[in-house]
Amino acid sequence: MAKKASTQELRADLTFQLGMPEDLDWDYFVETAIRAKLASDEEGVNKPWQEEGRTVEEITEDAISLQGI
Repeated sequence: MAKKASTQELRADLTFQLGMPEDLDWDYFVETAIRAKLASDEEGVNKPWQEEGRTVEEITEDAISLQGI
């Protein structure tokens, strides 16, 4: 089984991806962002979201609605 990426590693990956917008794979970017969200919740880094009790699905729906998709 592959090693689970840390929040720091996922953040670095997202930053790298944003650094090359002309080659950005949006599906991979969103998958990475969701993995980062879950990892940050598990590590207790994302406390404000946890206190609100929002799910990944709710956050994703909000992001989609803001983009008008």
